[in-house]
Amino acid sequence: MIILPPKIKINGHIFKVIFPYRFIERSDIFGQVDTGTNEIRISDVDGGGQIRCAEAILETLIHEIIHGIDMLQGNHIFHSDGREDYKIEGLAQGWYQVLIDNPEFTKLFIKG
Repeated sequence: MIILPPKIKINGHIFKVIFPYRFIERSDIFGQVDTGTNEIRISDVDGGGQIRCAEAILETLIHEIIHGIDMLQGNHIFHSDGREDYKIEGLAQGWYQVLIDNPEFTKLFIKG
């Protein structure tokens, strides 16, 4: 079981974390950050309707935080060539591995 924090502060902005969130418009979306409403939406199901594992959910949260940082800083360094999600996914997977290798961080989110 995974518990995500109800709010996350990114670059001085407080974002409400909506989890679980169901994306009805597309089944292949697992997360979304909205800097207009200051919301991060994370799905607990995959494209086939199966429950996602805690690790995948945490990686998605990290992915959306990186998007938020990029947008709020005004740099949009990941939005220059249409491959931003691939770049951010690489960073999210790397950060996730840091969290796994340093379990004092992950115990804040994953219970059980």
